[in-house]
Amino acid sequence: EYEASMGRYQRYEFSLPENFEVVSLPEKIALVGKYASYSAECSQPAKGRISCSAAWERPSRVVPPQDYAEYKAFIEKAASYTKSQIYLRDLAAEGK
Repeated sequence: EYEASMGRYQRYEFSLPENFEVVSLPEKIALVGKYASYSAECSQPAKGRISCSAAWERPSRVVPPQDYAEYKAFIEKAASYTKSQIYLRDLAAEGK
């Protein structure tokens, strides 16, 4: 049981140094559960820029005990995604 419903929305913008390029970004994710939803994505809107956003909503205050295992699995899947990494290449290091 939580004290209140909740919604968290985050957006991050990164500017890369000129000698760096994006190798890979985490895949987009959209999870919808019975008691919460989570979505996140990263993109490269322009060379040298990365934009990431995440939305976490829990409209329900109470998770009944019989649904806890399902809710816990949902939370663990969302938490696992948050460990995804952005990979960059230092172009200046390639010539050394």
